[in-house]
Amino acid sequence: MREEIAFEVARERLESIIKQVKNGETGLDEAIELLEEGVRLANRCTEKLAEEATVPIEGDGLDRTALEREVAPE
Repeated sequence: MREEIAFEVARERLESIIKQVKNGETGLDEAIELLEEGVRLANRCTEKLAEEATVPIEGDGLDRTALEREVAPE
């Protein structure tokens, strides 16, 4: 079972990881672990964005079918 993490929390952690690795604040082994965590976080953020992009907004009368096809993950 995957732990749910808020989009904002995942994004902030991902930014932190990027800074650490770019600034050379880690050794090679830690950098690899951080990059693996970063990939998981980036994937989670992408999933959350895709979920939110396909949520219909009721009552506004707009047809979002074309938009949903464009942003839906394949």
